[in-house]
Amino acid sequence: MASGQKIRVLTGHSEWVSSVSFSPGGKQLASSSYDGTVKLWGIHSDKELATLISVGENDWAVTTPNGYFDCSEGTKDYVHFVRGTEVIELDQFFETFYHPGLLATVMSGGELPDIDAGEQLNNSPPPTVEIISPVVGEKMQQREIEIQVKVCNKGGGIDEVKLLHNKKRIPDTSNERQDGDCLIKTYTVSLGVGDNTFVASAFSAERVESRGHKLDVHFSGAVREAVSHVLAIGIDEYKNPQLKLNYARTDAESFVEVIRAKSSRLFTDVNVTTLYDTEATRENILTTLDQIAAKANPEDVFTLYYAGHGSIVDNRYYFVTTENIKLYDRAKLDRDATFVNDMQQKLTAIPAKKVLVIMDACHSGAAADLLAVRGAAEEKALAQLARNVGVHVLASSGSEQYASEFAQLGHGVFTYVLLKGLQGEADMLKDGQVTVKELGLYIENETPKIAKQYKGQEQYPTTRHDGQDFPLVLE
Repeated sequence: MASGQKIRVLTGHSEWVSSVSFSPGGKQLASSSYDGTVKLWGIHSDKELATLISVGENDWAVTTPNGYFDCSEGTKDYVHFVRGTEVIELDQFFETFYHPGLLATVMSGGELPDIDAGEQLNNSPPPTVEIISPVVGEKMQQREIEIQVKVCNKGGGIDEVKLLHNKKRIPDTSNERQDGDCLIKTYTVSLGVGDNTFVASAFSAERVESRGHKLDVHFSGAVREAVSHVLAIGIDEYKNPQLKLNYARTDAESFVEVIRAKSSRLFTDVNVTTLYDTEATRENILTTLDQIAAKANPEDVFTLYYAGHGSIVDNRYYFVTTENIKLYDRAKLDRDATFVNDMQQKLTAIPAKKVLVIMDACHSGAAADLLAVRGAAEEKALAQLARNVGVHVLASSGSEQYASEFAQLGHGVFTYVLLKGLQGEADMLKDGQVTVKELGLYIENETPKIAKQYKGQEQYPTTRHDGQDFPLVLE
């Protein structure tokens, strides 16, 4: 700088640069521009590392040149990838390129897989998808109808077809037939009274997702009353005594107590199934979910509450059930624990269109260092669960943290806040009811404060809302 000599030129902004600043270590440079972005540059590599985009007052996105991204939920309607005249939604690359905590990874010099979204799109373009029956505007006179989806291979193959009904995934029990390069899939679905929204999409062989095709159908039949189905799991006792927890069962019991007391006026019946301690085996959990699927209707609500250990190994998230002896042994977890994809399949099979998954999943204190590198993968696993099934997920710890229990509270921090919210403190609109989204917002705001008060360190929960909002409790 003293000589005023130009060393290098960093090119990337589309408008004038308004300011620049070096990182404390001098290894990175941030530049802000009138194009509405902030870019991070590697000083020694001459490379653009990431772009930060602000949308309105509350929404944001972080992207890298090869397509990795992290963003707030509200950003997805405004930020897209563009190739020529083609506009590509962020979520089309969700499975491979969504990276929670991306900015922290870039700033710390962390490594990302050397994959490029543009190359993946060229090598494996997504299929085209169209709902061809029923047609737009068709009046439905019966509850059971057929939905036909046409999926055409555009060079990248057809890996998986997904159909959402009012944001909840429909189990793939469809009939299908080949029509040249296209596949015609026929689903039988049960309509709810009022508006029914269907969205179909499909993946290429390399898991690039198509844009969704949407169809709205209205049904004016008789209203069926809703039932609330609840599965509450709380595990203090594990086969390995070193995994013992103190308040997981109490947390689950307290959740059941509040739900029974506060939701009975919302539903014609509240069916609660509990699995505590040694009852909470992998087999019992999966069997119970099958039983709920057999009796639930589309109008019903299903809530899964889980308090116990959680673990992630090789980017695979597990609910650690009572028979487990190790948290990070993949072979043992595959055999004894419940893999999140197995849980996803069971949740998809439950007909209820309104589904909430609540996870107060603790990790042993000794695992804190391991979790520091596993946090982003855990957060992505929960996001995938919510997105792939079309459900709400409220989870105790966000990236690079572990959930805490406190004798002073008699609960884990997360469930302590959850219970206060369900007892009415989360009623933001003061209308006498607490909805799932109100509860999620309350948990996001209050959990860090309570954790800071009792532990001296904030704990940030993970919340994902990929389903219909609905009330849980009524005052």
